[in-house]
Amino acid sequence: MSRIFNAQMHAWLQVFACAARHLSFTRCAEELHVTPGAISQQMRQLEERLGFALFHRVGRGLELTAEGQRL
Repeated sequence: MSRIFNAQMHAWLQVFACAARHLSFTRCAEELHVTPGAISQQMRQLEERLGFALFHRVGRGLELTAEGQRL
C-alpha cells in the first residue's frame, strides 16, 4: 500500500510542479496532454492529502499560496 501511495504522491507532485511553473491548469494540461479538469482534480486531491491550499484561484489564473511556494 505504501508504494501505491508514494507513486500517487509522486504523480501529484509532478503535476503540481507543472501547474506552478505555468500558473495555469490549462497550460499545464496542454503540456501533459490531459484535460484542465484532470489537472484541477489532481491538485484538489493533493491539497486534501496535504491539508492546505497550494493555489489561490484568481479569475481564470492561479497564484501560489505561501505553502505552495514553500513546496
